[in-house]
Amino acid sequence: MTLNQPRAESTIYRVRSPTHPNAWYPHVTSIVKSRIERATIKERIETILLSLVDYEPSELKNLNVGFIKPKKVELEDFLTSWTSYVRKSSLNFGNLRGSNLLEYCDILIIVGTYVVNVEELPKDFEIFYHRKPWSTQSEKLTGGGYHYVGDSDLENFRKMCEDYEMYQAVHRVRPALKEKKVYVFGLVPEEIFLEFPNIKDVTFEKDNEGGMRLVEWKNFEKFVEEKIGNKGISQRDLVNAVYEEFGGNKEVIRRKIRKFVAKRDGEYIIVWKEVMGKGGLHVQRR
Repeated sequence: MTLNQPRAESTIYRVRSPTHPNAWYPHVTSIVKSRIERATIKERIETILLSLVDYEPSELKNLNVGFIKPKKVELEDFLTSWTSYVRKSSLNFGNLRGSNLLEYCDILIIVGTYVVNVEELPKDFEIFYHRKPWSTQSEKLTGGGYHYVGDSDLENFRKMCEDYEMYQAVHRVRPALKEKKVYVFGLVPEEIFLEFPNIKDVTFEKDNEGGMRLVEWKNFEKFVEEKIGNKGISQRDLVNAVYEEFGGNKEVIRRKIRKFVAKRDGEYIIVWKEVMGKGGLHVQRR
């Protein structure tokens, strides 16, 4: 089957922590168990929706929003008094395939990353592989969920099932057919990166009045890599560039740059170099 129209320019937003390189709330199990995490997500969902109407709460009623969430959490757990007025529809993880419920939503918010049932998956594996797993031994993952350590096929099957559910989640609003915005509080599967060039990382910052605003997530290491480039850059200029982009203390920035170089010792190096008769430390590729 081929589309009879160009692929829509939908945008997928990965919602990230202001300080941590991994996506927010990667597993639904932690969301179900933690009231604090749900409250934090609620605050951030409000910020996202208000940003779409230029922070005019009265305009929220014009938004048609879809939600995909953990089955064991009520939708109201993610809505504030303001955001409860949006026109909304929701689906639970595990009930996505074949559903057209969210097709006409212009905005989709996916809360968490799907985690398979550790007891049910071996039964599905047996149907798929026509054999029982060699071992169903599993270990807990740090952020929630499990991974299988006794049978590599079973572990690959787990990852495939979880990625497929997240893939289905993104596609519930038909982003290939019509321009949509999809916000993911979790992990985006590789297949989505291949299909949609417009994938952005966003995070939050407090404004001068103490309110929260949605901003583009700034990756320190990516920024440093781009500034060094192929030609390198003086350490002083790099410190100043990082300071202008991220703010903070210049001595702390200098230490962070040194730690970055030390961690990537096989790729980068800091050397003494003279440029136009002036000497100084220079950060460059090896």
